[in-house]
Amino acid sequence: MSLNSQVLQPNESTRRIKHLHLQASGAAEVEYVPRLYFEAKIDFVDVRSGLRHTCGVSNAMEVWDVDGDALWTKDMVWPVDAGNLRTGVPDGCRLKPLPECVNAAFLSRCETQFFQYLLRYFGIKVYRSFAANIYSSPGESHGDFSSRCQDLMGEPFRRDMDELYEIYQRKFAQIKEKHWPEPESDTVLGGSEHTSYIHNLMHEASERLAGLFLRTEFMQDASWQGEERRDTGGYELVEQKLISLEVEAKHAIEALMSSYREKVRNIDEYVVHPSLRDIHLVRSCILWMPLEGSRGSVP
Repeated sequence: MSLNSQVLQPNESTRRIKHLHLQASGAAEVEYVPRLYFEAKIDFVDVRSGLRHTCGVSNAMEVWDVDGDALWTKDMVWPVDAGNLRTGVPDGCRLKPLPECVNAAFLSRCETQFFQYLLRYFGIKVYRSFAANIYSSPGESHGDFSSRCQDLMGEPFRRDMDELYEIYQRKFAQIKEKHWPEPESDTVLGGSEHTSYIHNLMHEASERLAGLFLRTEFMQDASWQGEERRDTGGYELVEQKLISLEVEAKHAIEALMSSYREKVRNIDEYVVHPSLRDIHLVRSCILWMPLEGSRGSVP
């Protein structure tokens, strides 16, 4: 009797075992080998991140009569696309013998090992940004999550920049109050020219200071970075103070930007593993796979 006939007419020990097969590509005669196949649905619920996600798992492994206490490892299990499976045993194909150990009791023990495997190895990676106080969505990559954090941090960065600008506006006002020409100075010889010079100096300094804060965008290089620092020597006292104030403001902005970049980079990650009650077995059976490439790729 052919093996095909033995499978289609099972004995009592294999009567409760279902069979699936993976359709081979091409018209050439293909030899099929039996594999264990398990399909499960996993409901993830994580209070910490608020994650609620359901996913499916379809795995195959070689039929090994291992001890019931043995633990499966990642290299023993590989994924299968459930959409490519067909019911029953492939017709008109050569089949490798089904190991004698395979029966309903054996498959039941393997189901327990499959559950243990999922509890140890299966999980969903979750990212968390402490600064933005958000968690990643299921399937969201580290890069996408980092970009989302960057977008969310833009608003608090702008608020801090506005507060910093107010500080330097007050510092500028103190310099202006101290060095603004008195009205009577215009009556002194050359006083009008000097007053006009100070007015222009103050106006240009005020415009540059405002530009530093208003044109600086979050996570972009500041327009002045790489510029040579202006020397405060050779200028009169008021101009030295204004140049020093501008340099100080640039340092403060760079420090603020650096702190926010660090906040965006500070992403924690952990893996949410299922509990036993989260795993729901959909089906377990024998999967007949083409011998060519039957091992598939290890996850």
